[in-house]
Amino acid sequence: MKIKDEKQIEAKKKQILDIAETIITEEGIENLSVRKIAARLNQTPGILYHYFKDKEAVLAAIVERGYQEILAVIRETAKDTDPAVRLRNGLAGYLRLMIQKRDIFLLLMQSKDTAIQERVNILSPGTGDKKESIGSLCATLREGVESGCFRDVKIELRAQVIWSGAYGLISRIVTEQPSGEQTEHLIGEYLDMVLDSL
Repeated sequence: MKIKDEKQIEAKKKQILDIAETIITEEGIENLSVRKIAARLNQTPGILYHYFKDKEAVLAAIVERGYQEILAVIRETAKDTDPAVRLRNGLAGYLRLMIQKRDIFLLLMQSKDTAIQERVNILSPGTGDKKESIGSLCATLREGVESGCFRDVKIELRAQVIWSGAYGLISRIVTEQPSGEQTEHLIGEYLDMVLDSL
């Protein structure tokens, strides 16, 4: 396949995913369909099957794109040398991204798809070694403990509880939709609580 063709295919896939995300945001995930995506593209539904196997493949691609955005936020904050600053900035960036992308967050959390669940499940022992997202948090905690910035804690368990607390906070914020100011207060309080626990 030619590079130009690959770029066109990737551009069309991105367009399809953008439209699918818009439908999810405007109408809810339950109303997403190949027909609706095709209608917004001014194409027949059959065209979409050249790019994605089915609606579930579109959803999986949306989840993967969201996961990559999360990792980008985490990687960006990894540049901070102070573990406490890195932890605070990484969690703050993650919280804000997931609140901004509330429909993707809900898709991640409510999906029964095993591939999606494999991406988001973090409570099993050894998860910190297998997943970059929670693994980065574990690495930051470990560095903080080793440098004396944080007290000695069970690294993976603490990371799992911090991550789960973030999920809970995001869930309440996307459900209740408090004001932007209150959302920032809640994020700040959560971050203070996490750092105080260390």
